[in-house]
Amino acid sequence: SGLNDGQWHEVRFLAKENFAILTIDGDEASAVRTNSPLQVKTGEKYFFGGFLNQMSNSSHSVLQPSFQGCMQLIQVDDQLVNLYEVAQRKPGSFANVSIDMCAIIDRCVPNHCEHGGKCSQTWDSFKCTCDETGYSGATCHNSIYEPSCEAYKHLGQTSNYYWIDPDGSGPLGPLKVYCNMTEDKVWTIVSHDLQMQTTVVGYNPEKYSVTQLVYSASMDQISAITNSAEYCEQYVSYFCKMSRLLNTP
Repeated sequence: SGLNDGQWHEVRFLAKENFAILTIDGDEASAVRTNSPLQVKTGEKYFFGGFLNQMSNSSHSVLQPSFQGCMQLIQVDDQLVNLYEVAQRKPGSFANVSIDMCAIIDRCVPNHCEHGGKCSQTWDSFKCTCDETGYSGATCHNSIYEPSCEAYKHLGQTSNYYWIDPDGSGPLGPLKVYCNMTEDKVWTIVSHDLQMQTTVVGYNPEKYSVTQLVYSASMDQISAITNSAEYCEQYVSYFCKMSRLLNTP
């Protein structure tokens, strides 16, 4: 269930004569309600985490545990239960319970999930959710993308945009590039934010103009691509008008 994730949750149960409401973490929108006729009978005993099962042909009761985990701030009729008094069997009793401690082991600290995977746990195990990370496996270690455009060509793919992971399962994340496969050689094109012509305004003849290019990849990702490439180039074009150098119509 959604409560079996190793995190603290607030559970409220309200029962009256004609209805009952179960609310989790204060979310009224997801509360479970019933309008069926109810006969709610309160008594002196409330059971948490288990119940006593009367054995057939016997006057003895056997504890039937149904909960494994930790509880805190238990309230009955808006009154906080003193667990130390319960341990002394004053207002109640308990079995197989440790007071003032939670015996669950935090299996998500440190986080064994790689590449931003989300860790969740049960009482005795943990799991990694790798959705939207670009990786798979028990700890989100295995990249789901090819390392290069060349690899996509070997798979029979044609020119298009593809996600690549140049260092495989390493620390660098995947990036989206355009793979040009129209020639014998495969070109990997990394885009930037100035694909269209940009007009330089406010230029002072005594100074120069500086334009920054922001690529869709980090410098580490670009380095990983260039280090495995046979040849690299950067294409920049500019047009001048009424200029002393490189005049164009």
